Amino acid sequence: SMQSMIMDASYQTTLVDQMIAMAEWMFSDGDAPPFAADLPTEPICRARAAHDYARAQDDELSLAAGDVVDVFKKVDEHWWLGRVVGGDGGMGVLPAAYVVEIAEGEDVAATAAAAAAAAAAAAAAAA
Repeated sequence: SMQSMIMDASYQTTLVDQMIAMAEWMFSDGDAPPFAADLPTEPICRARAAHDYARAQDDELSLAAGDVVDVFKKVDEHWWLGRVVGGDGGMGVLPAAYVVEIAEGEDVAATAAAAAAAAAAAAAAAA
């Protein structure tokens, strides 16, 4: 139908515009991709990596268990956008299942100490 052709054409135009913007960015000196304006500048929370994660794509973050991550956006329940604290400064998506959110105001060192103490107590109880 004519309507679906018009819909397809406008969708294709949008895609082409995005591809052109991306290509212009890739060949420019700009640091920020065209969609960077949409990215939050302040983290919304922090999380700690519970497991190692080796990135599968260039836009993902690799994690080592124990890494602390500034989370900038919870894209959906599976993927969050973040940056490793003290890392190379690169931002990327990470699997939410691999990290545990750190409560607001929680002291990272105290949490690690408490976890170690709890593990020691559990080991003693099991002995």
